Amino acid sequence: MIQLVDVYKNLGGKQILNGASMDIEDGETRVILGRSGEGKSVCIKHICRLMQPDRGEVWVNGADISRLKESELGELRKTVGLLFQYAALFDSMNVLENVGFTLFERKVPVDEIRERVRETLKMVRLGDILDKMPSELSGGMKKRVGLARSIIQKPKILLYDEPTTGLDPVTSDAINDLIIHLAKQLKVTSVVITHDMVSAFKIATKISFLYQGRFIFTGTPEETRESDDPIIQQFIHGRSDGPLSNM
Repeated sequence: MIQLVDVYKNLGGKQILNGASMDIEDGETRVILGRSGEGKSVCIKHICRLMQPDRGEVWVNGADISRLKESELGELRKTVGLLFQYAALFDSMNVLENVGFTLFERKVPVDEIRERVRETLKMVRLGDILDKMPSELSGGMKKRVGLARSIIQKPKILLYDEPTTGLDPVTSDAINDLIIHLAKQLKVTSVVITHDMVSAFKIATKISFLYQGRFIFTGTPEETRESDDPIIQQFIHGRSDGPLSNM
């Protein structure tokens, strides 16, 4: 479903991706781990073509998207949903307008939008809150509304950028359950960036570790736990001593 082939990206004179390669199978939930600033968000921005590689290829569903024309990008982005780190809701819009934003842009009849938004909110386990403003929502509810907006067009791929950041452990676990539930219900391929090891081990089918611009490890959660790589072990146990401490 997703393939990065020898991808390089330089931003502001700093080499972020340095030959990154990764294969993600259809229906998989891939968690990407790595220290802050290693380029995890840059990777998922390439998958939805918010960024272009300096070198290398990015394949999504059989197409090299780095070569798509601007006119073809709209169709690609209908197949990819993105949940930003802080939900990125429009403060001046209510829940109906936020979740149905792309449908309003396409001039879908309002009654149809309202019905589709209600159905989508049910999928993320929210009630009829169409008229509420983002300021009236808790952090967990904002994440769910952002997730509803990302799945309203029934994407084939869901990209999550730190979905549990800023949430308490109980709410974080509810979001984890929701990621698992949507992967099964919508049969989507999911890519999740997180620093939360509890979340990573719960939701992942496979885990990849990004280090110095390359993926140095990919394995199941169990293989990750049992890895003899000192970089992996230092990261998953959150220790201050080890090879990562020199970065």
